Amino acid sequence: MGKPKINSKLLPVKAHYFLYNAGTAAWMPFIPVFARQIGISEVGVGAMYAAFPFGGLILRPICGAIADKFQIHRFIFLFSILVMTLGFAGPGFIPPLPHEQKGHFHCTPLDSYLTVKAGDDCLLHQLQETPDSMKCDLLCHPLNEVQPEDCTAWGLVHEECSEIISMAGYFNLSKADKLNDTLYFKIDELHVGHNLTEPRCANRTEFHCDISCNNTYLMTHVRTPVPVESPYGTDQFIALFSLTFIAWSFFSVSVSMSDSLTFAVLGADSSKYGAQRLWGAVGWGVLITLTGFIIEVASSGLTYTNYTPCFIILIVLMGLDLVVASRIKAVIPPATNAAFSEAFSLLANPSIIVFFLSIMLVGMCTGFLWQFLFWYIEDLMKVQGCGSISSIKLLQGLVGGFQCLLGELPFFFLSGWIVKKLGHVHCMSLVLLAMALRLVLYSVISNPWYFLPVELLQGLTLGLFWSTMASYAYVVAPPGVAATMQGVVGAVFEGVGTALGSFLGGILYNKYGGQMTYFIFGISALIGSILHCVSNLLISRMCPMKPRTGLEAFSQVQYKTPQDAVKLRDLAQD
Repeated sequence: MGKPKINSKLLPVKAHYFLYNAGTAAWMPFIPVFARQIGISEVGVGAMYAAFPFGGLILRPICGAIADKFQIHRFIFLFSILVMTLGFAGPGFIPPLPHEQKGHFHCTPLDSYLTVKAGDDCLLHQLQETPDSMKCDLLCHPLNEVQPEDCTAWGLVHEECSEIISMAGYFNLSKADKLNDTLYFKIDELHVGHNLTEPRCANRTEFHCDISCNNTYLMTHVRTPVPVESPYGTDQFIALFSLTFIAWSFFSVSVSMSDSLTFAVLGADSSKYGAQRLWGAVGWGVLITLTGFIIEVASSGLTYTNYTPCFIILIVLMGLDLVVASRIKAVIPPATNAAFSEAFSLLANPSIIVFFLSIMLVGMCTGFLWQFLFWYIEDLMKVQGCGSISSIKLLQGLVGGFQCLLGELPFFFLSGWIVKKLGHVHCMSLVLLAMALRLVLYSVISNPWYFLPVELLQGLTLGLFWSTMASYAYVVAPPGVAATMQGVVGAVFEGVGTALGSFLGGILYNKYGGQMTYFIFGISALIGSILHCVSNLLISRMCPMKPRTGLEAFSQVQYKTPQDAVKLRDLAQD
């Protein structure tokens, strides 16, 4: 029995997909939470994600056409990876907005207590389970006059009591309480300066304090940005938006160019595309889980999340990817003006219009999932009870792992065989049906731990979908303009689809909540699947296949398997 043959031409392709997706997985999923940490509101994050895809909408087809026209595919490919890496690494140098940790010290004749604002209903539960006492250093300014006898008891002269007073309080967390959005901590022991004093006052006195406690969990929740006039005018927002917009735009370009080069390397073996792309799912699934763990370790004991590991991993892996990607050898035939004309005239073909509309619908559902799945998981976990809060990051990591390693990976591997058996039209109908089932299941499942088996549908909704979309763009593209067509379908998917999904999803989520929004998107995908089938049935009856020549023959290819479509395309060009 002979040794299995290894195609050395495909090794750089596999390595590229692994390194590229691993590198981007180390940072892209964490952009929203990083933005929130440096002081950008949820509204600002939503606005950014609605705008990001529009750069790709413009650049993808333009860069694809330039690459085809001047035969500079590798240069644009490597250049887009470099610019994307620099753009994504740039936020590592953005300083956070100034933050403050404020509270109120209330001193009464009976006792004293510290109050802080905290909207998280489960914060009290987490604090009460902490066995240790808590110490807080306080820098307090009195809001009303401090009585002379209190000043004397604290070892201060009267003038000092009207200024900033340094205090330290010790608290038994088991006695903490919460009313509305305010936490109450009874002070067991009070130090003013170096003096230990009774935690009581002759009259009720209130102080506004800067607080610093040795309980990291509490400080994380009370740490808030200093109020600004407009969050969109801050240097932090402008820098993060600008850098990420540029990076996201060239990320879109690099994805299209990598697919175009991969199909060029594969040639007639285009059905093997999924077997190359699955290495991207491996890279993403492994690194998103590993990076999350590293961030947790790096942030231990801090009042903020340390994202420095994200940027280090990103730079290292993308640097390796630039080396690997430069070794991809692809021969792409030169494009002619006639080929460009033929490519854009195809966009008027009814079958292709229906296919592109389906891509846009899948993009809308995907954009909604990208933006709001983890948010929905957090909402449902809170409903399960405060004991579930500590498991949120674990579940989110498992969801990412299930999606990539158990969902996408096997379907990327099988996608070539599935497309050969079913053809593109039936694959797209299956993708829409699977998307509908997935979204509706999210809307009816109340315990998010049961989302894990649902994530296997990611194999159909992304693994099979991406292979179907990319291979269809390749087979319909006239020779020499494959990069242009990859750019067009990518722009439809991301520039139009995901942008609309993020925008509309945000509006619906805010108005109707997660459960109803997922149901609405699920029913929309089901209707889309039905309309896709009906439309293609009507097109096949109204425009029956008949022998033609040239472009007309090729436009009738419709949804053949990749091999048949390539043969018909080549015949049409003869």
